[in-house]
Amino acid sequence: MRHVVKGFNAPTAEVENRVNEMIEKFNESRSNEKGHYSINVGAKGALFTLWKTHFWDGGVTYRFIRTLGKDYESSVKKAMELTANSTLELWIEEDSNVEYSYDKDVFCFGKYKGQKIEDVAQENINYLIFLKGKRYEFDHMSKTMEGNFDNIEAQVEFYFDTLAQKNRETCKSEYLGAKGDKVLNIELTVDKVLIKEVEDYNPYGSGYTYCEEIICNDASGNRVRLRFNCGTANWSVDYIDGKKQSTRKAGDVLKIKSAKVSATFESLGRKTTALNYVRMA
Repeated sequence: MRHVVKGFNAPTAEVENRVNEMIEKFNESRSNEKGHYSINVGAKGALFTLWKTHFWDGGVTYRFIRTLGKDYESSVKKAMELTANSTLELWIEEDSNVEYSYDKDVFCFGKYKGQKIEDVAQENINYLIFLKGKRYEFDHMSKTMEGNFDNIEAQVEFYFDTLAQKNRETCKSEYLGAKGDKVLNIELTVDKVLIKEVEDYNPYGSGYTYCEEIICNDASGNRVRLRFNCGTANWSVDYIDGKKQSTRKAGDVLKIKSAKVSATFESLGRKTTALNYVRMA
């Protein structure tokens, strides 16, 4: 498909043909079934921006990702680099249904007030992940603030999309077995520990309790998840400085005498085995 870019930044025919060949090759093993990334040419070709288009039952959602630049070919190359770890196609769209909004894409609140959200995403994506979970805690938001949160969600979605695909290509993790299989005599190195609130299914009571979730890796790099409920034999959580904290930490080695595979699943592109009925050595 030939893409015609107009305006004062319009490329020469030679550059346009070269870029079209790059895009066609880039998209050879990619899909547009659920959506795609697109380079929005913008008004009069003055500014090139990267967007994600998501198809769903109710219609189409357009999410702003990055400002690419004013030069056509370098902007396309940058978009290809940014989306290299995605499985979605990359399109060039001259007549786009999206419009870049500077005000909505600059923080109007918080510690990064006045800074572009796309810049903060590259510097501190964890802050945006934190904010995404706080969106519905605000009772009233201005249109600008709502636009901020739309952009925050787009940046977080883009981060996890590309991270998952990168992990699929680089992670060596395999499942330890199928559901119900028994696992014997393994050593696991703790990667991270989380204290999570979970629903209490006690038939004599209701409400919530806590579990200790431990993400580990075995000697071969296989990813394993352990969950120990509050009060059970393997529970190792105590109050430290007034907060529930595990006495286990990253780098600790857990010696497992036996366990059963409770589930296998993919988490951010990494194969993960969940174990239960864990007996420590």
